[in-house]
Amino acid sequence: MDGNPSPAPAKVCASGEARRPPRVLELFCGIGGVAAAVAGRAEVVAAVDVNRHALAVYRHNFDHPVVAATLESLPAARLAAWEADLWWLSPPCQPFTRRGLGRDLDDARARSLVALIDRLARLTPPWVALENVPGFRGSRAHALLRRTLERAGYHVAERLLCPTELGVPNRRRRFYLVAGLEPPLPWPDPAAAP
Repeated sequence: MDGNPSPAPAKVCASGEARRPPRVLELFCGIGGVAAAVAGRAEVVAAVDVNRHALAVYRHNFDHPVVAATLESLPAARLAAWEADLWWLSPPCQPFTRRGLGRDLDDARARSLVALIDRLARLTPPWVALENVPGFRGSRAHALLRRTLERAGYHVAERLLCPTELGVPNRRRRFYLVAGLEPPLPWPDPAAAP
């Protein structure tokens, strides 16, 4: 990667008008896996994480704004100001793993997610996506997120997926949740993977 991914090209609607690429807010961004995945397809408007070492790698590879902060310290107005179409969440997985003792919401590392769930209910971005370990499904955090999204009018879909099911050579089963104010898009069909 040269550190300067191409901006997403404008799409043309059926009416002939140019449509801007989707705007993504990458929360709990780590080193930028989502930014790399959407390069050329969407515009990352900002990335937020508390880990300064991960953010150093992120800044080396991407030019969009990066914020070093806990999500509970960011005012709702700042999140709203980015005008993102999609909030992508990759919160710490340790609270939902056996090695992390499955402390769920009792783990201090879950505080930012809880604060963010509260903001989701008030700010209602058009789309929300979350990825985490399989143990997230069935956790109290999962129940809180799902209940909050549904009460706010979101359509919620979720699934456990392994990248190998989609033709990507990476064996790492993950939990994915996609929520939209419009009905969610269909999941990729693993049988149709290359």
